[in-house]
Amino acid sequence: MSKTCCVIVLDRTMKTIEVEIYTDQGNNAVLRLPARRYPGLLIQGDSLRNLAETAELIAVLSRGHGGELAEEAISLAESLHDLCRWYEHAVAMEGDFR
Repeated sequence: MSKTCCVIVLDRTMKTIEVEIYTDQGNNAVLRLPARRYPGLLIQGDSLRNLAETAELIAVLSRGHGGELAEEAISLAESLHDLCRWYEHAVAMEGDFR
Protein backbone atom coordinates (compact mmCIF):
# COMPACT_ATOMS: atom_id res chain seq x y z
CA MET A 1 0.00 0.00 0.00
CA SER A 2 1.32 3.41 -0.90
CA LYS A 3 0.30 6.92 0.01
CA THR A 4 -0.13 9.59 -2.57
CA CYS A 5 -1.82 12.93 -3.06
CA CYS A 6 -4.91 13.28 -5.11
CA VAL A 7 -7.38 16.01 -6.00
CA ILE A 8 -10.86 15.79 -4.53
CA VAL A 9 -13.82 18.02 -5.47
CA LEU A 10 -16.21 18.70 -2.59
CA ASP A 11 -18.83 21.42 -2.37
CA ARG A 12 -17.58 23.30 -5.44
CA THR A 13 -14.02 23.46 -4.17
CA MET A 14 -11.13 21.30 -5.21
CA LYS A 15 -8.54 20.31 -2.66
CA THR A 16 -5.47 18.11 -2.51
CA ILE A 17 -5.37 15.40 0.14
CA GLU A 18 -3.26 12.36 0.91
CA VAL A 19 -4.94 9.00 0.36
CA GLU A 20 -3.86 5.41 0.82
CA ILE A 21 -3.80 3.53 -2.47
CA TYR A 22 -4.11 -0.24 -2.18
CA THR A 23 -3.91 -0.83 -5.92
CA ASP A 24 -4.24 1.30 -9.03
CA GLN A 25 -3.80 -1.25 -11.78
CA GLY A 26 -6.01 -0.91 -14.84
CA ASN A 27 -8.92 1.50 -15.01
CA ASN A 28 -9.85 1.18 -11.35
CA ALA A 29 -8.21 1.83 -8.01
CA VAL A 30 -8.83 0.77 -4.44
CA LEU A 31 -8.07 3.59 -2.05
CA ARG A 32 -8.93 4.84 1.41
CA LEU A 33 -9.72 8.46 2.11
CA PRO A 34 -8.63 10.02 5.41
CA ALA A 35 -11.19 9.61 8.19
CA ARG A 36 -12.83 6.67 6.40
CA ARG A 37 -12.65 3.25 7.99
CA TYR A 38 -13.05 1.22 4.82
CA PRO A 39 -11.35 1.63 1.45
CA GLY A 40 -13.37 2.60 -1.58
CA LEU A 41 -13.29 1.78 -5.25
CA LEU A 42 -12.50 4.45 -7.81
CA ILE A 43 -14.17 3.75 -11.14
CA GLN A 44 -13.38 5.74 -14.26
CA GLY A 45 -16.28 7.86 -15.53
CA ASP A 46 -16.67 5.96 -18.79
CA SER A 47 -16.71 2.64 -16.93
CA LEU A 48 -19.37 4.00 -14.56
CA ARG A 49 -21.48 5.11 -17.53
CA ASN A 50 -21.15 1.62 -19.08
CA LEU A 51 -22.30 -0.01 -15.82
CA ALA A 52 -25.28 2.36 -15.62
CA GLU A 53 -26.28 1.65 -19.22
CA THR A 54 -25.96 -2.12 -18.72
CA ALA A 55 -28.07 -1.92 -15.54
CA GLU A 56 -30.69 0.07 -17.45
CA LEU A 57 -30.82 -2.61 -20.15
CA ILE A 58 -31.22 -5.31 -17.50
CA ALA A 59 -34.03 -3.27 -15.91
CA VAL A 60 -35.82 -3.01 -19.26
CA LEU A 61 -35.43 -6.73 -19.97
CA SER A 62 -36.58 -7.69 -16.46
CA ARG A 63 -39.84 -5.75 -16.70
CA GLY A 64 -41.37 -8.66 -18.58
CA HIS A 65 -40.69 -10.89 -15.57
CA GLY A 66 -42.23 -8.46 -13.08
CA GLY A 67 -42.01 -8.71 -9.35
CA GLU A 68 -38.98 -8.28 -7.20
CA LEU A 69 -36.44 -8.86 -10.00
CA ALA A 70 -37.75 -5.91 -12.01
CA GLU A 71 -37.92 -3.67 -8.92
CA GLU A 72 -34.33 -4.47 -7.92
CA ALA A 73 -33.04 -4.01 -11.48
CA ILE A 74 -34.75 -0.62 -11.74
CA SER A 75 -33.37 0.41 -8.35
CA LEU A 76 -29.85 -0.60 -9.39
CA ALA A 77 -30.10 1.33 -12.66
CA GLU A 78 -31.39 4.43 -10.87
CA SER A 79 -28.60 4.26 -8.28
CA LEU A 80 -25.92 3.99 -10.96
CA HIS A 81 -27.45 6.84 -12.96
CA ASP A 82 -27.49 8.96 -9.78
CA LEU A 83 -23.75 8.29 -9.39
CA CYS A 84 -23.21 9.27 -13.03
CA ARG A 85 -25.04 12.55 -12.50
CA TRP A 86 -22.99 13.27 -9.34
CA TYR A 87 -19.78 12.49 -11.23
CA GLU A 88 -20.76 14.71 -14.17
CA HIS A 89 -21.68 17.55 -11.79
CA ALA A 90 -18.32 17.34 -10.00
CA VAL A 91 -16.43 17.34 -13.30
CA ALA A 92 -18.52 20.23 -14.65
CA MET A 93 -17.76 22.28 -11.52
CA GLU A 94 -14.07 21.97 -12.32
CA GLY A 95 -14.66 22.72 -15.98
CA ASP A 96 -12.37 20.12 -17.53
CA PHE A 97 -10.93 16.64 -17.34
CA ARG A 98 -7.50 16.41 -15.75
